[in-house]
Amino acid sequence: MVRKSPFLFSLFLSSVTLAQQQENTDFVSGDFLREANSVPTSVDYLTIQTRNHEVANLPRQIHEVASDLSIQYSPELESLLDFQQIKRVEGDLRIVGNPKLYDLSGLDNLEFVGGNLIIRDNTGLTRLAGLDQVTIGGSVIIEGNPTLESLEHLNLSEEVKGHLRIVNNSSLTNLEGLRKVRHVHGDLLIAHNSNLSNFPSLSNLQTIVGDFRVAFNSNLREVGSMPNLISVGGSWVLENNDQLTQIGLMPELRTIGGEFLLRDLAQLTDAGQWPKMESINGDFRIIRVAGMEEAPTLSSDWVIDGDLILDDNDRLVNLNGLIGLKRISGELVIKDNDRLSTLIGLDNIDPVSIERLELVDNPELDFCHVEAICGYLNLQNPDTKVELNSLRCVSQNIIIDLCSNETDTFENNLFVFTNPSSDFIELRIPYEISSIAIHDLSGRIIWQTNHTNTTSMDISGIPSGQYIIEVILQNRRHLSAEFTKL
Repeated sequence: MVRKSPFLFSLFLSSVTLAQQQENTDFVSGDFLREANSVPTSVDYLTIQTRNHEVANLPRQIHEVASDLSIQYSPELESLLDFQQIKRVEGDLRIVGNPKLYDLSGLDNLEFVGGNLIIRDNTGLTRLAGLDQVTIGGSVIIEGNPTLESLEHLNLSEEVKGHLRIVNNSSLTNLEGLRKVRHVHGDLLIAHNSNLSNFPSLSNLQTIVGDFRVAFNSNLREVGSMPNLISVGGSWVLENNDQLTQIGLMPELRTIGGEFLLRDLAQLTDAGQWPKMESINGDFRIIRVAGMEEAPTLSSDWVIDGDLILDDNDRLVNLNGLIGLKRISGELVIKDNDRLSTLIGLDNIDPVSIERLELVDNPELDFCHVEAICGYLNLQNPDTKVELNSLRCVSQNIIIDLCSNETDTFENNLFVFTNPSSDFIELRIPYEISSIAIHDLSGRIIWQTNHTNTTSMDISGIPSGQYIIEVILQNRRHLSAEFTKL
């Protein structure tokens, strides 16, 4: 039966008390465990804090820590060679705040950590040599080590049974130590590593139970292919990676349990291919991805359980990659996309699944009458906003009219003379008119009439600028044309 030995522990504390009378002191605390009438070989927990370059008072016969091992806040500690006898830590291993510790040599015989591995705020740490043999039973957190250059000696096993967080290591250039990982049972977070240029192909990775998040890595240029990744239980987020140009192929990824977000990726031109995607159980958002001309290519049959938002993407031209999208369960928002000219690619969305529509400030958007949009507008949902787009997408009424097969024939027969003009314009149209309205480019009506016996209008009283004239015919068809007031 294992029991604590108060006698041995009191002897250990007396040695600490003596050391604390010196100018350079150690703080070493722990509870020894032993079999009855035997020499203790394990300690319940062990906390090391020293002002020396090495650890004093650490009994050499101890090879197991039954709970946590903490090596922390030791400003002169340069080496862990005094820990060579330790083989197992049943709890967490915390190496925190040791500015002169340059590697982890001395832990070479450590075989197992049952809890979390936390290596944080060691400002002189350059490599992880010493961890080559260890198996980790919990999360792996490598954070705030500004001189750490590589994860080469981390040698993670196939499963990370918690979070995997590589954060704020400004000298880190690669993630080679992650290649063996197959399953992450928490979040996979790679963030604020300013020198990281390569996110390798994680060819063995199959599942992430939590979020996949790669953010604020200012030098990262590519996120490599993950050929065996099947599911992400949380969100998929790439944001604020200033130099990122490419996302690799995700050939087997089927489900994302949270949102899909690409945001503030100024150089991204290739958003990847996701040919087996089935569902995204959160919002699908692409925001301020300035270099992307085409939406990412997803499967032929997939759904979003949230909003679809495309916002402020300067070079986005077409949405063809989204053609397999069958349903959303939220808002459809397309706004501030300077070069987007067509909504082809959204054709197959179930109109009933669109809770709100916003098409705003897409100056080249001229083809909105795809089946999904027509179906939604026919439902007469009052929570709809359409404005500041090009001529044929400038208002709901114009899009509704274009949804009819007959509309294009009528549209070609509306002509405005003289255009541009400072005073009068004349309409030439061979059909019976019900009403006429003039809109500014926001869609706001600034003039209208139900007097249909004249087609000449005085526009001298309206401000200079671009306008849309809308004509409603007796058969309720809408025609429109653009003119310029000088």
